[in-house]
Amino acid sequence: MSTTGRPTAIRLAYTASKGNGDNNWWVAQLYTVAASSGEIRQVHKPDLQIANPRWSPDGNQIAFIGGIMSDEGSTAAIFSLCLQRVAPRLTI
Repeated sequence: MSTTGRPTAIRLAYTASKGNGDNNWWVAQLYTVAASSGEIRQVHKPDLQIANPRWSPDGNQIAFIGGIMSDEGSTAAIFSLCLQRVAPRLTI
């Protein structure tokens, strides 16, 4: 699991997947959790792997690495997810 706090410390962002063991890291999804209530919200279910979420300085977007990441090579890119819309918008 990778976590990062929103600059205002209102929400945390993290990646997680169901199940135990090393076979589940590649199906992780992006979530946020409210610091005050513990409310969890799934904000992105990627087609490929996801890692290292980070909030933008203004707290309106989460950047993360997405793609295929392995010891034998990588096709990863940096993505940004805007959370200030009704439906989060993903940009590369």
